[in-house]
Amino acid sequence: MEVESYRYRGTVTDGDTPRASLPPPLHPFAHRSIASCGAPRGVGAPTPPHTMDEYYLCALLFVYVVSTLTIPLWVPIVKRFTGDCGVFWVFSTLTYYAFLAWLVFAALLLFLLFHWPSLGSVWLCVLVGRVVNFARLRSRSPAELLSAHQLLSGISGPTPAAAEESGVAKGGDGGLGRVLLVGNGPSMKARQMGSFVDSFDTVVRFNSFVTAGMEEHTGSKTSLWCHMMQWYHTSSVDIRSRNHLPTCYAWNHVVLAPLFFVPNYLIPMLPPPNAMTWSVTTYWKAHRRLGLRLHQVPTTGFVMLMRLLETVERVHLVGFDGFAIGKELHYYQERRMHLQVNAAGALLHDWVAEQKGIQQLIDEGRVVLI
Repeated sequence: MEVESYRYRGTVTDGDTPRASLPPPLHPFAHRSIASCGAPRGVGAPTPPHTMDEYYLCALLFVYVVSTLTIPLWVPIVKRFTGDCGVFWVFSTLTYYAFLAWLVFAALLLFLLFHWPSLGSVWLCVLVGRVVNFARLRSRSPAELLSAHQLLSGISGPTPAAAEESGVAKGGDGGLGRVLLVGNGPSMKARQMGSFVDSFDTVVRFNSFVTAGMEEHTGSKTSLWCHMMQWYHTSSVDIRSRNHLPTCYAWNHVVLAPLFFVPNYLIPMLPPPNAMTWSVTTYWKAHRRLGLRLHQVPTTGFVMLMRLLETVERVHLVGFDGFAIGKELHYYQERRMHLQVNAAGALLHDWVAEQKGIQQLIDEGRVVLI
């Protein structure tokens, strides 16, 4: 008997008697569609494939974090082939990209919470902890830190006359006395001001400073150290003792997103009790005071000056030279890598605007330039 098979009609017949009813064959790609979309999510269900947008997001974040954390490695390479102009444009691009970084970090966090809830939850806890620590640190004042440090160290505070001269009310906020903010300009090594520097009640220094072996010029006293917690800043600091030194953690808007999302970046996960930072309001007040553009950042020294002026009426300055590109940056000898990194970062500062801003504060009687 001749058997006729109608594969595409769904019926196999043996003469006139239907033997079996079969579904029509599937297109080769239909199985993949069912596996990825048709099956309900749950036990035994396949995991949806990641889209290319998610991979692009991870790659974008990876490039941002790596480029931010490895500045000392790629700056010399860019400078060698493109000069200062190329470094300026790379840094400017990173500055504008810093605003996009908020969206990138947030999107990646949501992606982890959706696909890997455990990992996403850990990162969310880190973010919440960073926000809480930042709020605590910004609420502390320099006077509060130094008052606690003096009590622990057995150091006497400023005299009432010194407190009155600095503009701090008696008994108010502990008092800083006469305040000196020491810059790192090359003029420091040309002036033998060590004893004069040490005569101030509060001496604030920032970033990579050196006092060991240079006390005749720089003095040896350090009441508060303000710095960005990056290894190429802190590793080169040479002082007699920096253990338990009151610290102000510095930051700018370029690195504010990773400060919150990246553990232990710029601010420790467990900050010491004698640490502080400036608030977002203080930072943008300094930025607006100088009239800077979005791709420019105020120096650590100028933002610290604005923070001190929120506590005292008058601050003395020394070593604020306002260096220009091509001139010596600091009073101490730097390693080549540190020199290139600092020179690259200096391209984002407006030294003319900063000198004008300081002059305005001098005219207002808030700053005394030595």
